Amino acid sequence: TPVVICLFSAVMHGERFGPLRAAGVLLSFSGVAVVVSEGSPLRVLSRGVAVGDLYIFACILCWAAYTLAGAHVMKRLSPLGTVTWSCLFGSLFLLPAALMDGLVPQAVAASSTVWANLAFLGVIATGIAFSLYYAGIRSLGASRAGIFINLVPVFAMLLGWAILDEPIGGTLLLGAGMILSGVWLTNRGKKTAPARTPQPVTE
Repeated sequence: TPVVICLFSAVMHGERFGPLRAAGVLLSFSGVAVVVSEGSPLRVLSRGVAVGDLYIFACILCWAAYTLAGAHVMKRLSPLGTVTWSCLFGSLFLLPAALMDGLVPQAVAASSTVWANLAFLGVIATGIAFSLYYAGIRSLGASRAGIFINLVPVFAMLLGWAILDEPIGGTLLLGAGMILSGVWLTNRGKKTAPARTPQPVTE
C-alpha cells in the first residue's frame, strides 16, 4: 500500500520521490514481506496467484485512492470532516449489499458484545484512527504518512506476544527492524524553515 501511494502521489500530485525515500519504502516493504512470510518471501510467491491475492490487490488500490482523495478533500475540510463524509458515503455504498446479506435480522439478533465491538470499530478504530491518519497526511503528505501503514504487522506481532503469548523469533525481529528503519528513512530529511514575517521598515 505505501508503495502504491508513493507512486500515485508522485504522478498525480507531484510529490518529490527521491532516492532516499525510495530506499526507505523498499526496505520497509521488504521487512513486511519477511514478517508475513516468517522469513521466506519466495515461499509466498511460489504458490502462485490466488483469488484472495486479487482481492488484496484491489484493496491496496482502494486504500491508495482513499488516501490521495482525502489529501485533496482536506484542502477544504478538516480531517474529522473528511472522515465523516467518507464514512457516510461508504455506508450508503455498502448498504444494499448489507441488506442482501441479512442486515436487519442480524442486527435484531445481535448481542450486547457484538454492539460493543461495532461501537469500538466505528468510533475508535474508524472515527478516531482515520482522523489521526488524515491529520498525518495533511501534515506530512500522502506518501510519508502512508509508509506508517507498514507498522501494522509490527504492532500485530507485539500484541500477539503480549495478549496471545505468541513467540517472537529472530525472523520477526529482523523484519520489524527493517520496517522501522524504512519508516525512518522515508521520513528523514530537512524540515522546511518557517517563512519569516516581514518587519516594518523604520527610518
